[in-house]
Amino acid sequence: MEDSKNKDPPKTCTRGTHEVEEQCAEAGGPLTSYTGCTKNPGHPQFIPVYEFNTDHVRSWTPDEGHQTADEIAGAVKCFAETVVRIRVPLISDQRPDTWADGRGYPFADRKGWRLNIAGSGFVVKVYGQHDGLEGPCKCDNCPKGTAEENKYWKILVVTARHVVYGDNEARACEVVFFDDQSDGSGSVTLTGGGAVEGGDTEEDGCELAWYTHNRKLAHRLKNLCNRRSEMLFRWFEETRVVVRSPRGKKRRLDVSPRSVSPATAVVISHPHGRMKYISLGNSDPDSLSDVKPYPFTYTVATCPGSSGGLVLPLGTHYYSFWFKPHSFSLSGNHGRSAGGFFYYC
Repeated sequence: MEDSKNKDPPKTCTRGTHEVEEQCAEAGGPLTSYTGCTKNPGHPQFIPVYEFNTDHVRSWTPDEGHQTADEIAGAVKCFAETVVRIRVPLISDQRPDTWADGRGYPFADRKGWRLNIAGSGFVVKVYGQHDGLEGPCKCDNCPKGTAEENKYWKILVVTARHVVYGDNEARACEVVFFDDQSDGSGSVTLTGGGAVEGGDTEEDGCELAWYTHNRKLAHRLKNLCNRRSEMLFRWFEETRVVVRSPRGKKRRLDVSPRSVSPATAVVISHPHGRMKYISLGNSDPDSLSDVKPYPFTYTVATCPGSSGGLVLPLGTHYYSFWFKPHSFSLSGNHGRSAGGFFYYC
């Protein structure tokens, strides 16, 4: 990803309010223990991952059949397993003072401060030596001189760039995987050794890399990414439209116009730095007309801590391939994704 902070702002760029939790004194646990939220008091729209099921999908998209509802529920839960919480204990001097349009950049007035901010992100790829990963491991606790030194993996995580701006912040980050339970059981934490692989300031996207010798974690995440890809490609193949030529031959179209339900959308994140939650809503259909390089907008419940969370548009099965990080709240629960780049299976 190319940094565009010195370019003219894109015409599609609309700024809103960032959704980083600014002082995450307590991470994990249920939202029921968090008081003081003025945006979504009581958080009724947020569903814990372990509770999410087909009934939620049917109430959200009542016109869909049972099979489609089951497929959507399975897809959402598969995506949810790759979502992470990111805590950043300091604000780097590398942050710009303003966006290209002159508006103040998030936390630019607090460079050098220790704030302990929290946001969300999601895993997009895991590389091992069988995937061509070469060179020395870059983790902070590399077991040099042991048999494990060369047994490592690189995990790529995407978030909003205003959550993690540069290498100084990335190196100090804590990233937490699988924090889905009220008591935090089953979660895995990596600290230190993060790096920015690429970023686009104006479009608000950032790709981070963590190196690990945790074979179990790497294999689990790699399998999840592969399962996500296989599921979406199978879903796409099954729902592409079949037409007949004048001579009666069948032909498949590359893009399916079949709608899951008019412009549905999902956000998966760690609101207020707590455990992982799913919220359901709708995309703005006009913003999905050419979704790949541009941000899209949606009305789905989000809170501070949701910045960088995974936004999955389901206007058609085709759009599910282009998932992006949550960037801003434009007004209330009307949100905007990052743009300029996209991730697909």
